[in-house]
Amino acid sequence: MSTGFLLRSLLLVVVAAHLFIRAVPATAEGEPLAVALHAVNGSGIEGTATITGDGNGASTVVIAVSGATGGHPAFIHRGTCSAVDPAPAFPLADVDGSGSSTTMVNATLASLAAGGYAIVIHQSIADLATYIVCGDIAAGEPAPAAAAAATKRLTVKPVGDSAVRGKVTLTESGDFTIVLIAVSGAAGGEPVAIYDGYCDDPGSLAFPLANLDANGSGETSIEIALVALRAAPYSIVIAATGAGTGSTVACAQTRARPDPTPAPAPVETPALASAIGADSTAPATLPVTGHNGAPDRADRVDLAWLLGVAVLALIAGTAARRRTRRV
Repeated sequence: MSTGFLLRSLLLVVVAAHLFIRAVPATAEGEPLAVALHAVNGSGIEGTATITGDGNGASTVVIAVSGATGGHPAFIHRGTCSAVDPAPAFPLADVDGSGSSTTMVNATLASLAAGGYAIVIHQSIADLATYIVCGDIAAGEPAPAAAAAATKRLTVKPVGDSAVRGKVTLTESGDFTIVLIAVSGAAGGEPVAIYDGYCDDPGSLAFPLANLDANGSGETSIEIALVALRAAPYSIVIAATGAGTGSTVACAQTRARPDPTPAPAPVETPALASAIGADSTAPATLPVTGHNGAPDRADRVDLAWLLGVAVLALIAGTAARRRTRRV
């Protein structure tokens, strides 16, 4: 066996192992991005904006700054802080007196992070020409893991023949949770509230929320920690405009209803095994699978390594036999 054949075989094994491992899909939107917001024009206001992609073409922008007095318009502009395009690309919720703003925008995290966008906070609606805070999104860094864990996104599903659907973003804010709703198909003015229980059987009223505006958005801060809100089943109910809570048009829930406990599998008796026959008792081969039914990355690495070792052992054995024949 030639050295060239051995090298080609080894190369094929390495390539196959590499492709086998790479078959595990990566997260489309990656980690949340933390963008540093710097004071402009001597405002003294600074902080951070955290941008989180939802994997479905939208991103949530959470601004937290110190020194704000409230009523500060905020936008994502094209350009950089050194050369801002005055025309806004994406409007953001105004920064309030606590220095907070949370908005869902129709742009992927990847597109925002690719460059050419900046977050700008303005002095006031009457003085938009004065910038007080700016941060280049492309200069952002991966947000700490704690920031990623402090946000939970829920899917708003239509009820009946309703066309209302979208997302709810729950963001931790100390002992409070900010509830941001962004849906399509709403006319505006729809009442929203959080109830105990699941969407198919909501219980008592837990937290009233702000009505949806004409854009299908609503934001409310409620006095409950995010971890507690996620620990129990709650339903976020959107009702028809001018209707009571019985006219639900869309709903989201903090937890999925658990599946009923499955019945125990029947125990095979000797008589049944005899009737089936000995040929049907061969052991089944069970695949090693991950959480979604596909092999885990670790399993792929182990299988690829074993495949490489087996091929190399086969090559070495063949070479040894050829040497023995020559002797």
